[in-house]
Amino acid sequence: MSYNLYWNPCPFSPEFISELNKNEIDVIEYFDSVEFNDKIELNYITLRTPIRIDYDRKYNGVNKEHHPLLHIHYQNNNTRAYSKKIFSVYGYLLFVLENCYPDIYQNKCYKEKVEALRKLDEETKPWLKCQKNDEMSIFGQRIYTEIQFK
Repeated sequence: MSYNLYWNPCPFSPEFISELNKNEIDVIEYFDSVEFNDKIELNYITLRTPIRIDYDRKYNGVNKEHHPLLHIHYQNNNTRAYSKKIFSVYGYLLFVLENCYPDIYQNKCYKEKVEALRKLDEETKPWLKCQKNDEMSIFGQRIYTEIQFK
């Protein structure tokens, strides 16, 4: 079993998107109307790195020391941080919300939706059928950046 979970952040700030919504401007239509040479205010831009989680139970490449079976990419395709947690899709959504949208994650208005994601995460973990075992420890021995999640 293998999977990739990928989040590519919107380059426009949440405040700018909210402002468009308040003015009843369709966000997608606005972005489609922007021309290459148009100037956009820098305070409208929020550049953040994409985050990708990879799990490949059957990885058999030559670079095992630098390639954990379960790892997180950020900034660059060759940047890998070892992860101790195997993510479900719902767990990954919670991770992105908690770390990239903390205002939404902590907002009481969204508490019910966050709890629903937590419940779905717990319910789907057994479906992954990809439990860690001792054999995984031979991969990524030369990766010293470790990320551990709850």
